[in-house]
Amino acid sequence: TLQIGTHGWEFTGAGTITGEAPATGAVGIQTIKSAASAGSASGITLPNIGANKIIKGNQGNTTIIMRIKNDVTPDGNSGIRIGLSTTNPSSSGDPTSGIYFRATSGNWEAVTRDNDIQTTTDTGVAQSTAFKTFKFVLNSAGTSVEFFIDGISEATHSTNITSNAVMPYLQAQTAVATAYGFDIDYYYLKVTGLSR
Repeated sequence: TLQIGTHGWEFTGAGTITGEAPATGAVGIQTIKSAASAGSASGITLPNIGANKIIKGNQGNTTIIMRIKNDVTPDGNSGIRIGLSTTNPSSSGDPTSGIYFRATSGNWEAVTRDNDIQTTTDTGVAQSTAFKTFKFVLNSAGTSVEFFIDGISEATHSTNITSNAVMPYLQAQTAVATAYGFDIDYYYLKVTGLSR
């Protein structure tokens, strides 16, 4: 496990994380890659001390915004999952529970998953080597999640929304002996309307 920065982000898995030169409109790019080994997964997460989750899945109004791009032209052997999860990103495949975007071949999917039961929507938005902005908003009751790509609403889910504790999660995975990954510009998390 490698800690990144001062906020507690951790890199896990056998792959690599590399800082990249700034690009137009992107000043903090990191490249996350799986190892070049079939079934390998690597990624970054933001757990609290002791690798515990940091928020409840249905607590307050939760907004997540991420800006990423594929680091190479995607194919059916690569997998990317970005959002909130109960599972460490070095664990291959889908998490047990989470709210996230997934791209394993073709288009990005919106996913809500609770204890291995999921709801998915094909957004119709293809993976790309150009930056895209991904956003989802979970209502305070934990009963609805709306998914956006580049500011356009692509899906709304009201089923399989987890109430389990989750953490920010970004994962790169490969099905073959080739490393795959993505570049991330930023990850934004906001929770409002909490009652104490």
